[in-house]
Amino acid sequence: MVNLRKILIYSAVLFPVIILAVSLAGILHRTVKIEDRLIAEFSSSRKELEELKKNLLRMGSDINQTRNLIGLPETEYNYNKADEKTDNSAASGERTENLTLYYRGFELLKTHYRETELLKKLSDLAADEDFINIIKSKSLIINEKENFYILSDSENGNTLYKLSADMDQNNILITPQFTIIEEGQFSNPSAEEISEYITSSVQKIKENYVKLNQNIKNIKSLLSDTVLKSYFRNNKLYFDNYASEPEQISLNINREAGITVAQLVLSKKENNYTFCGKTYTEFNNLRNDLLNISSICDIRTFDEKRIEQSKKDLNLLKEDESFIKYLSDNGYSISGDIREDNDYFYFDILKNYNRQIIGSFAVHKVSGEIYLTDHEEIPLSSLNTFTTLSKKKK
Repeated sequence: MVNLRKILIYSAVLFPVIILAVSLAGILHRTVKIEDRLIAEFSSSRKELEELKKNLLRMGSDINQTRNLIGLPETEYNYNKADEKTDNSAASGERTENLTLYYRGFELLKTHYRETELLKKLSDLAADEDFINIIKSKSLIINEKENFYILSDSENGNTLYKLSADMDQNNILITPQFTIIEEGQFSNPSAEEISEYITSSVQKIKENYVKLNQNIKNIKSLLSDTVLKSYFRNNKLYFDNYASEPEQISLNINREAGITVAQLVLSKKENNYTFCGKTYTEFNNLRNDLLNISSICDIRTFDEKRIEQSKKDLNLLKEDESFIKYLSDNGYSISGDIREDNDYFYFDILKNYNRQIIGSFAVHKVSGEIYLTDHEEIPLSSLNTFTTLSKKKK
């Protein structure tokens, strides 16, 4: 008969052992799974890092190629592992530098080819029989210059158009002589397109030449305009230094001292006048303003402006409360009236008790400089001397 007591004792001992063994087996199984997953994730991450490294190396190479193209020095991008040799990096950098030279070479070839083709397109157009027949029908002649052509009026030789290649825009340009007329831009100009453009603009150019010639006569007429000359003489002004240049005609307006206070300009490209910041398309409006020049321009000389500013400064000084108080505290005041003689405007400093002049701030009538003069009107020093001394002390 089986001993029930022994069975119970063995069961009590073996059961926990069995339970523990089963638990350990489960834990081991889960650990193996976790380990496998970690190994797989690590392997995947390593592959991603390797791919990222390759992409960064490509990016670094592209950046250095771009930096070279715009004239910047290269930057070293080092993604090598610690155990890689430095000579591999140097070799890679050398290969990148050599590759950059090929990029530069390609860009030069591309640009040269594009410009050569555009100049060929220009020369082909200038030699095209249909194009030549068109310009002849418009009474034009063509003259070749260096990489461009001039289309002129066959009757009087006036330049009407410039035919050229715009390298930046990769276009053929027909530029009229006057900027107020829109230029023609063509990528692949045909004889028909050229004909339409010239037909729409040639008459306007010729009309502007007529107007320009009249404007030139008008500006020359000012030199003999008796009414204007009389007005200028009364204002101590005269015309001087008439100059005709390729782009403009200019005429100075001078003071009697020979100082230029204004300039009249006729633009040959824009076909208009400019005078004291204003633009004129009609000569009569310009002449009317010349007869009222003092209200249009500041015709004062530099010294006259300086005199005016000095007097203004001293008049403000007379109203400055802190300066008036400073004088009063010392027993003095500044005169409310301005005296003058042939040389100076005087702002007198007076004793309060007897109104005796101890000296003056005096504005020189020629230079506009402020001087200190004594009680006998003898100059002692320029006020600017104090500014100079103050700067030296600093």
